[in-house]
Order: sequence, then C-alpha cells, then structure tokens
Amino acid sequence: MGGDNKVIAGHDSLGHALEAATTGYAYDADPMAAKDPMIPGNRDMRTAETAGVMEQVAFLYGSEDGPKMLHEQAQLADSLGKMGAAYIDDINYSLTGVGDHVKDEEAFPAKYADRANLGNQGAISFLSVLGQNETSHGVVTAAQHLYTLSVLDANPATSAANIDNAHDALTIGGEARGILDHSRVQQAAETFKGEAEEQNKSLGRSGDWVKLVPE
Repeated sequence: MGGDNKVIAGHDSLGHALEAATTGYAYDADPMAAKDPMIPGNRDMRTAETAGVMEQVAFLYGSEDGPKMLHEQAQLADSLGKMGAAYIDDINYSLTGVGDHVKDEEAFPAKYADRANLGNQGAISFLSVLGQNETSHGVVTAAQHLYTLSVLDANPATSAANIDNAHDALTIGGEARGILDHSRVQQAAETFKGEAEEQNKSLGRSGDWVKLVPE
C-alpha cells in the first residue's frame, strides 16, 4: 500500500479508537453501526472518563483549526458524527441557559454521572464544524431528530412542567439543527462555488437523512 493509503487507514483507526474511548463501545459494535448510536434505547456505556475524552474531542474540533482538520482528515467524519450523536443529549444541554449559566436540567437530565460539559460556545462551535461535512452533518442531524422525539415522548402533555420541557426540547433541537444546517449550506456554497446544480444536489442529500430515520 502506498503512503496515501496508509494515512487514510491511520485516520480511520484514529476515528475508531476515539469512538471506543468516548462511547464505551467498539466501533463495529451493533449500536455504533446504527444510524442512531445509543440514541435512544441502547445501553448507555458513557462514564465520567468517556465524557472527559469527548470534551477534548469537541474542544479540538470545535477550535479555530477544527474545520481545516476535518477537511484534511475527512475519513474521521463518520466517527466524529457518531461521537456527536452519542453525546447529543449533553450537546443539547450545553446549548440551554444563558451562556454557561441557568442550564435546563429538567428537560435535559443527565443520563450518567459527571456528564460531558462542552460549554455553550463549545457546543455551538463543535456543531458548526460537524455541519460542514456531509457525512458528519447527516449522522448528527438524524440523532438530533431522534433525541428530540425521545424527549417529547418522555414529556406527554399531561402537566405544565411536561409542556415546558417539550417546548424546550423543540426550541433547543431547532437551534441545534439550525447550527448544523447553516454550516452545511455555507460549506456547500464554498465547495461548489459557481456550480448551483451540484450545490443543490449536495444539500438535497443532506436533507434526506431524516427521511431515513425509522419511525
């Protein structure tokens, strides 16, 4: 194998290792092979230790160099998407409140001890980078859709508190989708500059992800 193939294989291996380190599952385990890894219904293997790794991944790829890293290491896009999907509840929680204060524990309760804390701007930056790649955008978009539905299901309109939680889930879910889609549109415009047909095809593929989510 030539040097380029070795680099690609190395990127894949790194992505698989990070998947295992952040989720507690081997990259080829059944939950990680699904469109909605661990969201909802599969056994949650996350711990304070896995969350710590996720915080570092989100900080690194949400940094100023994150977009360049993702574009140069496109083989990691699916793994980054799966990691974002696995922590979509913590990402949503990080988007709540005012800055890093007044977080919404009611609508987005912690599912394990010492949940990942990405910070409000950290969550926005990480989603913005994931949204730039068609693959990572698709995986996280599908997970966001399923997660919002799971919160709505957990909060039927039987009390004022549940209605408030459902409203918050829709609001934050819409914000997360907006961040992802905004980045996707911007990147498609940059990638296919002057090629409107190819740009529309790319955005059309991105819009198909939710259609693939099982009801």
